[in-house]
Amino acid sequence: MFVGGKSALDLLEMIVRCLDAAVEVPVTAAPVPLVDYWVGWILAYCQHETGTPFSRIFQAVPYAEVAAAYYPLHEAPEEKFLEVFGPRIGAGGASGSGGVGGASGASGVGGAGGCTRLARQRRAIGLSQAELADASGVGLRSIQMYEQQNKHINKASAETVLRLSRALHCTMEDVLEL
Repeated sequence: MFVGGKSALDLLEMIVRCLDAAVEVPVTAAPVPLVDYWVGWILAYCQHETGTPFSRIFQAVPYAEVAAAYYPLHEAPEEKFLEVFGPRIGAGGASGSGGVGGASGASGVGGAGGCTRLARQRRAIGLSQAELADASGVGLRSIQMYEQQNKHINKASAETVLRLSRALHCTMEDVLEL
């Protein structure tokens, strides 16, 4: 029996026929939302590369946070996920880039005080604060103040948040502190 290239439904139908079982095989499978599919894929990759159990990954990075990283990271190489989240998971990053900030040189907020969503989104796509300022038209000092939480991004104008989110290829909600 040839099974190469068969879908899961094709294989199920073949098995049911071989067993003479009275089971109705669905015509199509329910689609899995792209975000959930990507989260499963990237977490399996992370576990495979680091040997870290899922329970520890989820203690370090909740599911919702991994799902929120879909938009900036889903087209990036899998190693980028480890660069961004590896230090929190305890993996250290696949490429040894030295952590979340990479080579951008922009410090933003440190590990002790946490990391703003704006900083995470910026780092996830590999932009420095200056590059984000250029791409968005938002002042560099404002970006620094938002990331250091000296200025609250939730009080920024809608236009400012929109410019930042467009430059970061994410939704406005992704940069707000909700």
